[in-house]
Amino acid sequence: MKKLILSILLVISLFLLIGCVKEATEDGSDGGALAGQAVGFQCDDSDGGRNSDEGGVVTVGSGATAKKYSDRCIRGKVQEVFCGSNAFSSVSLDCNAGKTCVDADGPNAPLPGACVTPQVCGNGIKEGTEQCDGVDLGDATCYEETTDSVACTSTCTLDMSGCVARATCTTKADCPADNGCKSGTCTPLTCVDPKGSDSSTKETVTVTYPDGTIFSVGYDDCSGVYVAEQVCNFNTRTGRGAVRLTCLSGATCLDGACVAS
Repeated sequence: MKKLILSILLVISLFLLIGCVKEATEDGSDGGALAGQAVGFQCDDSDGGRNSDEGGVVTVGSGATAKKYSDRCIRGKVQEVFCGSNAFSSVSLDCNAGKTCVDADGPNAPLPGACVTPQVCGNGIKEGTEQCDGVDLGDATCYEETTDSVACTSTCTLDMSGCVARATCTTKADCPADNGCKSGTCTPLTCVDPKGSDSSTKETVTVTYPDGTIFSVGYDDCSGVYVAEQVCNFNTRTGRGAVRLTCLSGATCLDGACVAS
């Protein structure tokens, strides 16, 4: 009788054991997953894990149901989020010496928290949130249709007031007085008058663009008994003009200069 009872108990134990194994298999375990790891768990950490020097974002799941969690600063430390074996986790990390935690103010800030070297305005190096620092303007430039240049203020912000729209033109009359119209753009002019108003010598007045291209040339000439002396005058269409000079007594104008008669 005892043997029969033991046999019955043994059979019942075997059925219970088989049922447990079947349940473990049907719950989704493939027998090869690591202990504690949920099968199908998706997690991505943009900064590669526990990295206090780089602000990271952990993405759990995929598609429309994905959730994102950012590193952030709490009481001067980085609250670092990272992917665990079957869930995302977080840990509080101290910043290294000389660095502070910055996350653009608050847990919902647009920038993830990270340990950074404090920026110093005035050291000539564009850092952090600075737009510029001294001559370090980063990639800032005036737009293509403007002249002059970008500058940096004492508070490390960009000063774009030097960016002046280029004037379009067809003739010098469309430009400021001391500009000529070159290739449709108002361009500064330079005038050279070697000796000024000197009626005793014939001279040439030359007006040029900055690249040396000649805008106009004028030569002293005679107007009857007078010298038509060329001078710089940006208020004219040529950038130069002529004044009438009288020769001294006993002299007359010949080939643009006063000579003894």
